[in-house]
Amino acid sequence: MRIKKELLLFSVGIIGINSFLFGFAVFILSRTKGIGDFEYAIIATLFLLTTTASIYLAHSLTELFYAPIKNFRLLIEDTMHEINTPVATIKTNTSMLKKTADEAELKKLSRIELACSKLLDLYENLEYFAKKEAKLNQKTVFDAKEAIEAEIALIEDAFLKKGVTLSAKLESRNLFIDKKGFSLALANLLSNALKFTKSGAVEITFQDGVLNVKDSGCGIAEDELIKIFDRYYQESGSDSGRGIGLFLVKEFCDENGVELFIRSEVGSGSEFTLDFGKIRKKF
Repeated sequence: MRIKKELLLFSVGIIGINSFLFGFAVFILSRTKGIGDFEYAIIATLFLLTTTASIYLAHSLTELFYAPIKNFRLLIEDTMHEINTPVATIKTNTSMLKKTADEAELKKLSRIELACSKLLDLYENLEYFAKKEAKLNQKTVFDAKEAIEAEIALIEDAFLKKGVTLSAKLESRNLFIDKKGFSLALANLLSNALKFTKSGAVEITFQDGVLNVKDSGCGIAEDELIKIFDRYYQESGSDSGRGIGLFLVKEFCDENGVELFIRSEVGSGSEFTLDFGKIRKKF
């Protein structure tokens, strides 16, 4: 955990500083006057006491500082545990009701199931950001193709409703990376592509460890490109700018060593590229 690493680094630093200071004091005293065993014992005792007291104080302050974070994470974990049961019950019962439901009822039950899935996704996002804030390692091995297909399944109805075509050309490749961060980054890229494409198509490809999301939307002006990854940034003249979404994409790439490129032309569309080629394998 982060707290243990920082406490260890602080302890090493304290020991190093104390060793230098007391070593320097012994050197000066030995030059000015003789030092006997008694004096050495006093100095050694003072060294141990000051070092131990400093480490203990650092431990206490660190625990106090991180206590709210730990408590918040425990709250999220408990909430996740508690909410899984009622949501699972709702899903089970809707599945049973769908077996005898007519077409109108099926639509209603499908909306209930979709709402349950979104509710679980919101809580998973909350848990993810809590762990991220606590600097916990969330890397895992997963098939990028399966993760991309899962995100496409969640948003394809929105594409159909708007009349925008979504095509995908994907290949299987295992990645050792933050899976939830990957999914959130992709979800934001797809959401932006849909938002800024009034008609036409959005293409997503994943080949040779490179992910591309290309739209045929309004494009981004050259002077806007350097700003779109800023938190809460909105393009001039837009009521629904790209906001926090692309900031999360950039943050994910920076934290995981993913190279991010963007090509855009006003009136023709934009293409976002995430290159996972430099990601180190687990083994």
